[in-house]
Amino acid sequence: MEEGVCIDRNHSFFIITCIAALTYIDGIAGGYAIAFVSFFIALWGIAVAVLFVHRARVMDAILNRNQLLAHRIYPAEIARDSAQWEYREFLERNRAIFF
Repeated sequence: MEEGVCIDRNHSFFIITCIAALTYIDGIAGGYAIAFVSFFIALWGIAVAVLFVHRARVMDAILNRNQLLAHRIYPAEIARDSAQWEYREFLERNRAIFF
């Protein structure tokens, strides 16, 4: 592969479309308004993409660690009550599925 700029079909279509839009749309007849709005939409899209990539990398870093995210210690009474409640819920769900 050669060094330098490589333009595929999608990029060339985009470039041709932009050139056609700049060439054929009169600025006074709405072209400037379209360009103004398009600029802010593009800017907003870039900002959202940057934030998404940043958050995705942070999430990957959290999920790929072998460390615990949280560790809670409950008193024995609360743990027993929680286990009994979960067991009752389990029985009710299974009874509903059975019937």
